[in-house]
Amino acid sequence: MKDFTPDEDLALIGLMREIIQADDEYSDEERVEVDRLRDDLGVARFAVAIELAKKRFRSRKDLAAHVQTITRPAAQKAIFERLGAVAAADGIHPAEEKPLEWLAQIWPHAR
Repeated sequence: MKDFTPDEDLALIGLMREIIQADDEYSDEERVEVDRLRDDLGVARFAVAIELAKKRFRSRKDLAAHVQTITRPAAQKAIFERLGAVAAADGIHPAEEKPLEWLAQIWPHAR
């Protein structure tokens, strides 16, 4: 993730928010994963991506359009794996599976 572009950071954070909000619960276990991500990206970089994601992704359609611009296979795989860790942190809720399945269709080689 150290080599992610700002657009890849934005996709990761936007998708992470989608996963966390999917089941209407932000568990302690999910917080731990988010904190790990913040530490991996760096506090400043993480904060920038969070604020930009809140502004840019007003709908899933906005997020979907951005996700389709992420074409680097290594980034797709790293994003998918990190999202899986966030979703699995407190047990994958069926509502969290939907964005992961949707993403797997867009990025079939990321799984």
